[in-house]
Amino acid sequence: MDKLDALRKKIDVLDERLLELIRERLGVVTEIGTVKKGLGLKPLDATRWNVVLEKGLKRADTLGIRREFVKKILDTIHEEALQIENNIK
Repeated sequence: MDKLDALRKKIDVLDERLLELIRERLGVVTEIGTVKKGLGLKPLDATRWNVVLEKGLKRADTLGIRREFVKKILDTIHEEALQIENNIK
């Protein structure tokens, strides 16, 4: 069980790092949303989103992670980003 407990603790640390990175990313999204609002731009930039998604999927291939899994993650993060940008007053 010691090995299992150690591995689970490692997962806990990695999950914490993932959440911190997501929080940091969403902070940048807020800044981008503010700039877009000031420029009169809409939250969704489909061209940019396609670039981000394609880059993520290529990276998934390089890392040996299923593309479908990475797409779900990126889609979820993108949905939250759009929500944040839409709520900027």
